[in-house]
Amino acid sequence: MHNVWLPKIYIRNIANIASVYQFLSTLDSEMSYVTYERTGEAILTCLAVLLTTCKTDVTYFPLDVHTCDIIVVNIDAYQVLKRHKTLPIEVDTISKLNTPPNTNTTTMMDIHDQVNDKTISENQTESVNDDDMTPRVNWRDVTIALDKVLRTITTFFTVCLHIVFIVFYIWVRIRT
Repeated sequence: MHNVWLPKIYIRNIANIASVYQFLSTLDSEMSYVTYERTGEAILTCLAVLLTTCKTDVTYFPLDVHTCDIIVVNIDAYQVLKRHKTLPIEVDTISKLNTPPNTNTTTMMDIHDQVNDKTISENQTESVNDDDMTPRVNWRDVTIALDKVLRTITTFFTVCLHIVFIVFYIWVRIRT
């Protein structure tokens, strides 16, 4: 029953390392997280609260919409990907994660082939580098910056409106 390979999962675009669920030891992965069906299928159930990063364009903030991917890799493969080494497994052995209904499917890992300098994946073609694995945007900083910009714009237009009213008042007083 315990001769089933259970992946130690890592979120590649994670923002906070402390948000990874406690699935980092063999003992944890072999205890009650796997449901074995009579057909021989082993279903790994993972529940976690994660904080991830997402590339965004805030040009149209706050009227924009963002769709972000969660990139899931095996934690052993993550260290290999981070060091830009070829994974010691065949492409055919990579499978997709079994995701619950009403959710998007996620590719389990990408393999970077250093010989041909390409990434082998079903839905990703760029090579892996350290920039892809670090958080890009601190949303708190973005919110603070946008708040300052909006306050500055509001102040500018308020002053301009006051000047227009003063000029209009003076013009009316001169005409009468």
